[in-house]
Amino acid sequence: MNTLKKILIWSIPHGLYKYYKGTTNFQKDIDNILKMPRYTNGIINLPSHKAFEFVDNMSFYAQYIDFFHNEIYYFRISENKNPLIIDAGANIGLAIVYWKSIYPNAKIIGFEPDSDVFKVLKKNVSRYQDVEIHNYGLYHSETSLPFMSEGADSGSLIFGNDSTRTPNKVIDVKKLSPFLENKVALLKIDIEGAEYEVLKESSSMLKNVEKIFVEYHSFIGQEQVLPELL
Repeated sequence: MNTLKKILIWSIPHGLYKYYKGTTNFQKDIDNILKMPRYTNGIINLPSHKAFEFVDNMSFYAQYIDFFHNEIYYFRISENKNPLIIDAGANIGLAIVYWKSIYPNAKIIGFEPDSDVFKVLKKNVSRYQDVEIHNYGLYHSETSLPFMSEGADSGSLIFGNDSTRTPNKVIDVKKLSPFLENKVALLKIDIEGAEYEVLKESSSMLKNVEKIFVEYHSFIGQEQVLPELL
């Protein structure tokens, strides 16, 4: 059995192998999309989600391995069989598909500020009635800010004197705290640079969050605040 096939089989999480059986073209589909030029939209049939659209082959593949093979977003729920999950930085919705595969009754709220990526996200989660998505970013206040759209999964706000990145959009940003009034089973934050501002703004409401996953990003011209988060 070749390495890719092993990865694809191992990546079917927590009883989802039944979705993999019979999906004989999945490995071939993966091979084909990896041959595509980058930043090109495409569609693939996932074992648990047919006609999933992506905006960039390499970022999709990296996410797929992280989410379904490494299961970096897996968590156990204590009591509630209908957990509330908040996805700050939802991108094309692959994490939402993963969570729905293990907790079908989960209520998920997602945020994606890039309007082009949001269009694809909306298509990918349209089949779920209990998924709510918002086309804006998160910050410590409600305003509009310069944003660099990278075309895949690395769009970010521009801070300070960062000469390495050029904004090509202006996006709306809002506060996270109003969404934390109820018990949250998992808060995932992957927003390419505004993690500190968002967590500081919502600090008084984090008592309602059972588990938090934060991917911290650091950019030129931005103050280093990781120790404060820890």
